[in-house]
Amino acid sequence: MPETAETPAKTPLTIDTTARETLQAVIIGAAVGLFVGLLTFLISRFLIVPLFCRSADSFAVCANGGSIAYNSALIIVSMVAVAVLAKIGVYRPLLVSLGAAAVLWGLQSYIGPLGWFEYAAWVIGLFALAYGVFFWILRLRNFLAAVIVFVLVIVLLRVLLAL
Repeated sequence: MPETAETPAKTPLTIDTTARETLQAVIIGAAVGLFVGLLTFLISRFLIVPLFCRSADSFAVCANGGSIAYNSALIIVSMVAVAVLAKIGVYRPLLVSLGAAAVLWGLQSYIGPLGWFEYAAWVIGLFALAYGVFFWILRLRNFLAAVIVFVLVIVLLRVLLAL
């Protein structure tokens, strides 16, 4: 039906994005995964182990050093990712990065024991997937609907990871 004065044009439910924009978000997610993995190694090797693994008094910190290093790296790299996503024009970059970080928080406890190649593949792949999923979800025009779906996806994925 043609658009007339009586029938206004319907606004689409989502923001139009191109395949290129989606691919950019996925590539940034993969880069975030790579940098989280590298920074986790560096924090663990050069901060946690030298500072906390020398005495028996700090055994708890040393024993959880991998998780502490991973979560610290995740926070640092996610903050940088928000700026990069905003620079390339991703819609709602803070929520994309926050959603991926919330879902992948504590991932170290699952993949920490893996070899370095498997670890890198999982971290890069899961971050790329998370950034792609949250980029896609947060295209909804209605902010309230986007936040509701955003929270539901985070809760669902966290429950699935806890099983």
